[in-house]
Amino acid sequence: MSALKPLSLRSSSTPLDPSIQKLVDALKESVETVTKNTGLIMKSSTDTLSIVDQEHWKRQHSCKSRTELVSWYNHRLHSPNSRSSSTLVGSHAKWKPVLEEYANLHSLCIRAAGNLTEYFFARNTSSGCKFVIAEAKTGMGNKVLLMTSAVVYAILTQRVILIPTSTSIPGIMCEPFLGSTWALSDDLQARSVSLWTEAKDFLDTLDTAKAGGYTGPPAYAARADDNWQPVSRYSLTQSPSCSLQFLKFLII
Repeated sequence: MSALKPLSLRSSSTPLDPSIQKLVDALKESVETVTKNTGLIMKSSTDTLSIVDQEHWKRQHSCKSRTELVSWYNHRLHSPNSRSSSTLVGSHAKWKPVLEEYANLHSLCIRAAGNLTEYFFARNTSSGCKFVIAEAKTGMGNKVLLMTSAVVYAILTQRVILIPTSTSIPGIMCEPFLGSTWALSDDLQARSVSLWTEAKDFLDTLDTAKAGGYTGPPAYAARADDNWQPVSRYSLTQSPSCSLQFLKFLII
């Protein structure tokens, strides 16, 4: 069983690289925005959850690889961990504060949304949270590749990563965010749901926005996938902001 380690990390006092600090600040700003909008307070997962609640969560989302994966990697000569006693996350210590802040944002938004299906169908925007859904349909390798890319994209754009249970990823990968979940029921992202703006229409809107001619309201939910084909007309971190800035749900 493969996994991301559950994130309840503590930032060190060592000054961060400016680019890393900028990302941490952006995540903190998103947390503050959600806190202001909802009244929920999120210092960190370990501050919010009692020890009993943390242990209960870990029992509900048990995963041997959280404790065993590093030791297995230590047996591999090409693994960085074979030359160090550090953990997988510890070997990339500069990312600790980034992952910690993102875990806080993820947990806070999941709490704020409550029932995600009801939140979505009500076109709710009250929390200020934005979500990205990783929806690879076939091939476990394809699904894992999409998942890892989507996690990076979610962190860079301060979106909450969600993965449909139909992909099997939530069933075979450990829940990475303490006190939260990335599993998404399948009734929300179905193509029959009319709230979704299809990929072609979404990209046409981006084209119009880039040319400075888009004046309509932003979409609430849109697909950036085109069934079997990837969408490559834009980098989704650099697309015209009028469409993506206010887009609450995005499927990639």
